[in-house]
Amino acid sequence: MLDIAPGTLVHHIERMRTADDEPMAVERSNIAAAMVPGLEDYDLAVRSLYEVLENEYDILLDSGEQTIEAGICDSADSRLLGLPAGSPVLVMQRRSFAKGQCVELALSTYRADRYQLHSRLDPRRHGD
Repeated sequence: MLDIAPGTLVHHIERMRTADDEPMAVERSNIAAAMVPGLEDYDLAVRSLYEVLENEYDILLDSGEQTIEAGICDSADSRLLGLPAGSPVLVMQRRSFAKGQCVELALSTYRADRYQLHSRLDPRRHGD
């Protein structure tokens, strides 16, 4: 899904997303190591991954695609999110691109009891 050859080294970054110091989501990002050599030297606990990509590697994400579906929380994520195993969650898979090249594959588990999706519908595009 990253459009790289099998066996290619990949940075795997796990981050906890919080709101008001409460766990909201576990996000796991995967980025080809060759695209961002030395990424492990940056403290992503104090710097935004996307700010590092832009300022240190001149990678500005300009498009993406995301799939969101209902899921069941596994035991690892349930401990991180403070949920009973088997709780309902929202599972998101996102591919982010820069100039047409896939930069990041992110797999996220969001607490369904603390997260809300909102979409704007454009009536001018009805039927397209």
